[in-house]
Amino acid sequence: MDTHDINVKCFQHCEKGLNILCFRVPVVCPLCGVEVACTPCRIPPYIISTPLVNAKEYPCSVIIKPTVGTFLQNYSNNSDLHVGVTDSGGCTYDFNEEGINVGTVWDQCVVMRIINEDYNLQSQWDYVLRQITQSQTWSRSRYNENSHNCFDFVLTFLHSCDLQRTIPAIQSKKTFCEELVIKHTHKAAVYISIYRKVQKNGFYIQNVN
Repeated sequence: MDTHDINVKCFQHCEKGLNILCFRVPVVCPLCGVEVACTPCRIPPYIISTPLVNAKEYPCSVIIKPTVGTFLQNYSNNSDLHVGVTDSGGCTYDFNEEGINVGTVWDQCVVMRIINEDYNLQSQWDYVLRQITQSQTWSRSRYNENSHNCFDFVLTFLHSCDLQRTIPAIQSKKTFCEELVIKHTHKAAVYISIYRKVQKNGFYIQNVN
């Protein structure tokens, strides 16, 4: 599913403090039964920003998705996660039981921006990434689900970029997951919950009082 197809719209029609969330603005307000187009909205429809994006649009970032399936359709708090990185051109790199994968489509992922758009930083990022991915350390035969996996690949890369001082959370897998991954996936989980309620019922009424 393309990320452009997962937009949730939000508006207030007749009741202050009650958001109506939907994929398409309904013809009739689910609260008052009046045609939406014929009456003014308290808050006109707008698109809620989604945390689920296409990795190719986010260069020099860490990217996250479920190991199996997609965030919108399959994710739960118990889901295993898969992580990778993008280069300065938005090309994806990740490590799994097949070894290093390059250029795989990640069109519904969570992104952690790591460095700014400074040319020298991006050049160093790309150089280190090329060196890491050419190492036999990341061959398919070395993969181990618990001790030599996608998280180890990403952290080894970030350490090789000498980012520990600017991003202390990358010191270990534990701190990386607790301080960065969980933080970003929690934001996604909130959006996913709303999305699924809208998908199930056609709309979702959110009390914001």
